[in-house]
Amino acid sequence: MYKMVKGVGVDSGIILICDKDYYKQYEDKPTFDSIITKMRVIKPGTYRINWSIIRTWNGPINGDGVVKIESGKMIVSDPCYCISKNWDKWLEDTDYGRNIQEGSLIIDQMGGDGTYDMDLNLELVEEI
Repeated sequence: MYKMVKGVGVDSGIILICDKDYYKQYEDKPTFDSIITKMRVIKPGTYRINWSIIRTWNGPINGDGVVKIESGKMIVSDPCYCISKNWDKWLEDTDYGRNIQEGSLIIDQMGGDGTYDMDLNLELVEEI
């Protein structure tokens, strides 16, 4: 399944692709501003995601990973936009985004902040 995700805002230098409920461990009421945080409704399951961003400070980048979506809502965002009160805890828990929780995917090769358009190819590996 192909998904174009336009206008993903980045301020901390990273994009996190995860289940919407991932953020509940850091915020009682996470913020999902639709202008900079993108939410896509997809069938619950485990997905292999091949992603690419054509325009970044470092030129075209791409990669892949596995994401587990239990809620049926996938979030594509800089996590700093979704976590406000416990941002320092998230940074500590993830070693500044270097050790992300299994079932989530970090992208940090953009070379700078900005707004990025992403191509996502999702392959359902296992239904939940």
